[in-house]
Amino acid sequence: MSVPVAAGGSAHVRAEGVTVTRGSRRVLDGVSVTVSARSRIAVVGENGRGKTTLLHVLAGLLVPDEG
Repeated sequence: MSVPVAAGGSAHVRAEGVTVTRGSRRVLDGVSVTVSARSRIAVVGENGRGKTTLLHVLAGLLVPDEG
């Protein structure tokens, strides 16, 4: 469940053990991340390695299979 935060507010995102499988392919396998308020991160990797999938999970747009 996501909770809206007013502009200038304080929030953080935490995900533990996130696993997402698409068909027979495991896109994310046990990924854990914590992003604190006002921090900046970079998600880097080769094409097709799950960067967008991870961001969709963190944004609440995609429900992971686990985690």
